Amino acid sequence: MIHLLRHYFELTESSEPVRGRFSGRQVAELRDSIAGCLGDELRLEHLSKIVGLGRHHFSRVFHRTFGQTPHRYIRERRLERARDLLLSTGEPVGMIAMTTGFSDQSHLTRCFTRHFGVPPGALRKRSAGSEHR
Repeated sequence: MIHLLRHYFELTESSEPVRGRFSGRQVAELRDSIAGCLGDELRLEHLSKIVGLGRHHFSRVFHRTFGQTPHRYIRERRLERARDLLLSTGEPVGMIAMTTGFSDQSHLTRCFTRHFGVPPGALRKRSAGSEHR
């Protein structure tokens, strides 16, 4: 039996996705597509076409794969990008909001404060204060 396994079977990672989840390739494609379009309107129709599924089935498989809804995943990526821009650039918060796909500065501020526990401007000031110490 061991002889047969060693010589006639390859033990490699399956390229087939786990039932009800995206494959590694599909996950990478979705992450890249979302990261490249954070400032744009990301619609389920567009994302579902990337992996060749209908919108509703896509949403279910996305949740099983990523552990959250597509909307929440996208919002978190936008918030992380906004935080990175706040800390690395001097762009106004309103411009960062538009760049990262939020409707306006107020929308970014509400989501940002809820997610990180501090408003964008306060994070920037705190970061600038810690650099001067």
